[in-house]
Amino acid sequence: MEIIWSTNRQTPARGHTRNVGTVERLASLTAGALLLVRGLPKKGWLGTGAALLGIAFLRRALTGFSYSYDALGIDSADVGEDNKLATS
Repeated sequence: MEIIWSTNRQTPARGHTRNVGTVERLASLTAGALLLVRGLPKKGWLGTGAALLGIAFLRRALTGFSYSYDALGIDSADVGEDNKLATS
């Protein structure tokens, strides 16, 4: 399976500049999926919180934009590299 991240640093959703690198996006995708899957079956605030945090990580992975990084002026996006990640 091959995942191709957009090489355009402009995210289509709101015009934010991509500021999260490929490795971080893959880690966010993994963590987000795990939190969402583990949080959905749980009842109460803990399950709800885990599911919402998972959704936030998935949004960060899919858009490549972090509001926290933006506020702190951090940019770990892969500039000048081919943003293609091959997985098997």
